[in-house]
Amino acid sequence: MTTKSNNTPGPNALASALHLLTGRDLSTRRLRHKLQQKGHSDAEIDAAIERCQQLGYLDDLRFARDRVRRQLSQGRMTGRRLSMDLRQQGLSEQVAVQAMEEAATEFDEGKVLAELVARRFPDFSYPTATARDRRRVVQFLQRRGFPLDQIMTTLTRKGFD
Repeated sequence: MTTKSNNTPGPNALASALHLLTGRDLSTRRLRHKLQQKGHSDAEIDAAIERCQQLGYLDDLRFARDRVRRQLSQGRMTGRRLSMDLRQQGLSEQVAVQAMEEAATEFDEGKVLAELVARRFPDFSYPTATARDRRRVVQFLQRRGFPLDQIMTTLTRKGFD
């Protein structure tokens, strides 16, 4: 990691922030961390973050909404696992809860689970599967954050609708 000295001219924190936000949305905490890694001072970082928020380029709630929608639509995570992921991204509990509540109106967790099982395990049949295969599938789905009762209901229902 190279840090710039006080005498060396370099890109200012705002330019660095705008460059980082060009490729994808970031949470405020992630952006702050990346700017610190680039060697910008706390005062520069604070000013850059404030300006990015004023311009609408940095919005934690928008970031949370997009992340929740993406994770749910792909069946990558849900429930507590998704909530933990949002907290790891540096989002407040309030922002995480709001984004998840909004997504709950768009996504039916049961349907997402059924689609994930059909896509990931197309030939899986719970009644005829070995105990080892059952555990493997159930544990995979639990790691994604689906509750056990919902997993068992989905796996034991024929046809997955």
